Amino acid sequence: MSIYAIGVFATFIVYVIVGNYAGKKVKGMEDYYVVGRNAPTVMIVGTLVASFLSTVAFMGETGFSYDGYPVLLLVLTP
Repeated sequence: MSIYAIGVFATFIVYVIVGNYAGKKVKGMEDYYVVGRNAPTVMIVGTLVASFLSTVAFMGETGFSYDGYPVLLLVLTP
């Protein structure tokens, strides 16, 4: 087993542990889908930024720059 496989497996175990711990606080569908309507502003902004800066955005902007369109990279980056 390589060090990378061990790292992936360890990360998966950490995700399962954190998910189980956080999942105990969820009482119903309202809590699951809209965080019980008590989400802090920083968390909402963080999820919006993470959604915008996804892998597709990174790869697309890098592709534009590689193809010779650095102006598009500057325009598309917030």
